[in-house]
Amino acid sequence: MTLEPRPIIQSHDPTLYELRGENVRITYSTSSINGQPQFSYQGPEIAENTRTFTGAAIRTQASELGTLVSVTLIESVDAQRIGVTLLGFVKE
Repeated sequence: MTLEPRPIIQSHDPTLYELRGENVRITYSTSSINGQPQFSYQGPEIAENTRTFTGAAIRTQASELGTLVSVTLIESVDAQRIGVTLLGFVKE
């Protein structure tokens, strides 16, 4: 009987993205404790200063550059919408 070593395949794809700027902090995790993605936005555009989105509130779309991750921060009755989209570079 001969044993041959087999390579261990490990994923090195990031699961946590964090963006910080002046008065803004955005965090996106591809999975959280409940198994769903989580997107957190802290910034002056929203009254409560921090919004956290999970599940279907987070939209993803593949593009030629990578995966786009979008949420709607504010949606008003007069059809005005403020959103944010991140571009994550994902290894194909």
